[in-house]
Amino acid sequence: MIFSSPIFIIIFLPLVLLFFWTSIFFKFTRITKIIIILCSLFFYAWWDISYVPLIFITILFNFFTGNYIFYQKEKGQKINRELFFGIVMNLIPLIYFKYTSFFLSQFYFIDNTFASKFEFLLPLGISFYTFQQISYLVDIARGLESEKSLIDFSFFVLFFPQLIAGPIVRYNELNSQINFKSRNFNFEEDLSIGITIFTNGLFKKIVLADIFANYVNPSFVAVESNISINSLAAWIAAISYVFQLYFDFSGYSDMAIGISRCFSIKLPINFNSPYKELSVTDFWRNWHITLTRFIKNYIYPFIAMPITRNISKIFKSKKVVRRVSTFFSTMIIFTIIGFWHGAGWTFIIFGVIHGVIVALESIYLKSSGKNTKIININFLRRLYLAIMLTITFVIFRAPDLSTAFNFLRNMFIFDFYSVEIDFNLIAWTFLFFIGLLIVYLLPNLYQILGKYDGGLMKEDGIKLKPMTHALFTWNPNLFWLTYISLSFFISLIFMSRGVVEFIYFDF
Repeated sequence: MIFSSPIFIIIFLPLVLLFFWTSIFFKFTRITKIIIILCSLFFYAWWDISYVPLIFITILFNFFTGNYIFYQKEKGQKINRELFFGIVMNLIPLIYFKYTSFFLSQFYFIDNTFASKFEFLLPLGISFYTFQQISYLVDIARGLESEKSLIDFSFFVLFFPQLIAGPIVRYNELNSQINFKSRNFNFEEDLSIGITIFTNGLFKKIVLADIFANYVNPSFVAVESNISINSLAAWIAAISYVFQLYFDFSGYSDMAIGISRCFSIKLPINFNSPYKELSVTDFWRNWHITLTRFIKNYIYPFIAMPITRNISKIFKSKKVVRRVSTFFSTMIIFTIIGFWHGAGWTFIIFGVIHGVIVALESIYLKSSGKNTKIININFLRRLYLAIMLTITFVIFRAPDLSTAFNFLRNMFIFDFYSVEIDFNLIAWTFLFFIGLLIVYLLPNLYQILGKYDGGLMKEDGIKLKPMTHALFTWNPNLFWLTYISLSFFISLIFMSRGVVEFIYFDF
């Protein structure tokens, strides 16, 4: 069951909302949470019930470990070993299911047939709920009070809108919102905003992302089969994937945030017009925001500090120490980001390339662009970002390095006489300009929502330029009702062609 499937939209979600708001109306606080937990378990088990015990075990482990760390900290005891143990135990299932086959296959004396025995069906959402629970333990070590209610903690982990592919939520963002007993609810506003955000995401996924996929998949399949395609087909596929990936994952995030808002719970936004940025550094500040935030808050300090300490023993100049430590810390961080996405050299190389670019930008360039008023320069910087993303996303998309290098070679040899993929060039050109219009010229949905606050963002310093034009300001009126209804109707038409899973389910 996925968010864009008819069974979810027509049956599951309306029933859960009915149970939830009925329980809220009668002030059955504990029952309300149990309803969401049970429905979330059903939602998760729909994929593969065999992995439900695993997520149960992680919940119990982190609940008791979190309380133990908190009590030890309250007694004034050192908690470094307990925290380290908790993090390692969380990482073991992730590494085992996601990376065992890859690690084994790197040893030349291990037969690939043996390594393939460890290619498991990845437990859905394990990359996301693992990071989420690690952040909970680290926050307790930093001063957060541990959760004493197993029901509330289970709600935090299992809440189905964010369970499968994020956003990666921190505990302090959710615990105050699930105190339903003391909260004031605005049923009409929450449902109106939630349905608006959900429908926006549904349209992105079903209509835009899946259409762009029709131009991506044939070309990559051909190159993977050692068939040379012409440069035009390669560039069309590469550019299409830039749009497909954005509309697919930002569409999922919008749907997750919208569903959550229907339950009067705000999740952090995950995308803030990243393609409009002027550098790769700023792109990562606005792309998959909750992952970047997790890396920045929970991994970067533990890597940067020892690197800086050791480099300072070699170089005396503070400027040199800062630049060298920034370079190596950033390289390691982005290698982790790449490897987090998948067990393969394509993901590692993708992360390394972005790490080098971001490190060099951090050292030598002013990435904000605030001092750049000349539109030509801004255009060139956006073009630079677009080219970097187009090239590196080819590596990200390719199933292996050989396919990635062959695909890039096809892009840059400008050979128009090799095998031509049967594309409707006129249709693609129209779709391309639609994509440009949405990602570069139009405001994003959270800017449009403005004062209605589409998602958590203030704590993380995410800046949304407010809209002043009435056309781009959301209000619960007939115009927006018509627009959302039309978007939903078009999405249903496209849904009849079949439902395609979200790209990030693989990660």
